[in-house]
Amino acid sequence: MTNSIDLSNYEYIFSSTEIKNLKKKNFIFGKNGTGKSTLCEVIKKKKGEKFDVRLFQGFESVLSENKKLNSIVLGEENKQIQEKVDEKKANIKDYIIKKVNIESILNSLNGIEEVEKDQILLNYEKAKKDFLKKENEIGLFYKKSAGELTIQFNLGRTYNRNNFRTDIFNFSFVKLS
Repeated sequence: MTNSIDLSNYEYIFSSTEIKNLKKKNFIFGKNGTGKSTLCEVIKKKKGEKFDVRLFQGFESVLSENKKLNSIVLGEENKQIQEKVDEKKANIKDYIIKKVNIESILNSLNGIEEVEKDQILLNYEKAKKDFLKKENEIGLFYKKSAGELTIQFNLGRTYNRNNFRTDIFNFSFVKLS
């Protein structure tokens, strides 16, 4: 960052040929007629392309179209505004914490890696596993029963489990005493 301005071409206005130790933000002040505006114009001319140089040239430059002040004036009012800003920031922080907590709960319910699974998800996964196991057992029962019927009644054709399952639901059984 540039920390000095060469004023050697302006010796007729300024007593120094250089201003040193400029910071990121600089305030130039002095009595009327001491060269504040000229110095600011020099800085803007020499560094304006590289840096954001802003000049305050009276309150007219900060008035909006409706002639209302379009800036914040330093003073007691800013303290009240800052308190409101701080309060809003605290509210935002609270909402972010709530959002993170909700996301964590959702992740635990969805089984996202690196998050401990919620008991509801664990119960669901166990029930799903048990359901698939029973469904497989029933499929094997259908297959075994269809094979036994084919052999027992010498059907002469393959009686598969899908036909057996369909037949079970399409037949009525009558018990004789």
